[in-house]
Amino acid sequence: NPVNFYTAFYEYQRKAGDFIHSPKLCLPGSGWFIEKNGVRNLPYLEKGHNASGGLKFNELVMNKNDVRQLAYYWYQGRGRNFTNEFAAKFYMVWDGVWRRRTDGALVRLIMPLGRNESLQDARRTLDSFAVEVAQELENYLP
Repeated sequence: NPVNFYTAFYEYQRKAGDFIHSPKLCLPGSGWFIEKNGVRNLPYLEKGHNASGGLKFNELVMNKNDVRQLAYYWYQGRGRNFTNEFAAKFYMVWDGVWRRRTDGALVRLIMPLGRNESLQDARRTLDSFAVEVAQELENYLP
């Protein structure tokens, strides 16, 4: 199955509407019903990436009109990886005061689930893609 890869980078997050918002809000707003919502962790493939040693992300299983999808998303930037919107906003303010930086990115991956495809099979595909994307983005996101 194809993977929809989307990332939004914000150089400055200051004004209302000028900051990253959660897919947990916009996806249901466009008609998607969230069946499952959780946080997962994956180890990185190579050493030397991200001091935490891996990728932490939100996982959503959602459906709309008999179509099911698996979605992963996280916030990345300023040397950090977040799954919690409130923690991301707290550190945005913290870094704005102490580092004079408010840049950051939302990374979102969505993959349709086949009719007879198990969640475990879909995860195998999306897990490896997510880890590679996160590692590669470290080269581009400040």
